[in-house]
Amino acid sequence: DHDAGSYDNFPFTLLVDTIPATNPDACASAIALAAALPVVVTHNIDGAVNDFTFTQSTGQCAVASTTTAAGPDHVYSFTPPAAGYYAVELVSDAFDGVLYIDDTCPPAFGNGCLGASNHSTGGTSGGRHEMVVAYLQAAVPYWIYVDDGSTTAITGPYALISVSDTGVGMDR
Repeated sequence: DHDAGSYDNFPFTLLVDTIPATNPDACASAIALAAALPVVVTHNIDGAVNDFTFTQSTGQCAVASTTTAAGPDHVYSFTPPAAGYYAVELVSDAFDGVLYIDDTCPPAFGNGCLGASNHSTGGTSGGRHEMVVAYLQAAVPYWIYVDDGSTTAITGPYALISVSDTGVGMDR
């Protein structure tokens, strides 16, 4: 039983993006994400190399599986316009995505790591999701890393989605 006023009519925003022409696989070539959120970036890990090797640590960067993310990687920079919680989600289908946020490039891990996510290759076929929610300070640059946990499957598209707690319905 649908009430047209309650369930079938709701506002939404459709975000469409194209794959950037650059290969952001080093600090110098990092793609800056727009401060106006939400942001959706689609890209392909093809052609990237292993510039950064995720080091699992305790605290914010502890992940459930043992990983060193020895595959190719991409890096993005983001400078929040306001302090608050921000969520970054990685959706990949063809590779074992590892997502982490650090306050330096190259990543320092340890105290500089604000969060990491790696569900390994146990994700369902057709979509693997990694998500990090971190409190970020205003006007401070951060780096978001999309890494491959494997050196064997080093190709494939992905989507990187960024939202803030004041933006699109993020539920911490």
